[in-house]
Amino acid sequence: MHDDAHSGVAPLRRNDEFLQRINSIHVDSGISLRELERLCGVHFSYINQILKGERKPSRDTLISLCGWGWDIDQILTDEVLMLGGRPPLNRDVRREWARTTGGIIVPPREQPLSEG
Repeated sequence: MHDDAHSGVAPLRRNDEFLQRINSIHVDSGISLRELERLCGVHFSYINQILKGERKPSRDTLISLCGWGWDIDQILTDEVLMLGGRPPLNRDVRREWARTTGGIIVPPREQPLSEG
């Protein structure tokens, strides 16, 4: 029996609302995992693991799946990103997300210049 507590691997926290949403979007799209792989450049087995809640995708992977694969609009993409614990695309929504989650978002023009 594999014991995550002693293996040094943190168990993936399930986010049932996120999983339900992305699975619904995927089914509604009618796109196969192989076609998503072709459209997004994300391996079909990794997409399958995401849909089953076995992997937590990066923000870039979610954006690729939403925009290139499932072809959903920005509002729904922002919802998917936030449900997945990632900052949304829309600047106003991103600020509200940062305020309510404690995330720190620094707009690009306000980032400090690197020293050196």
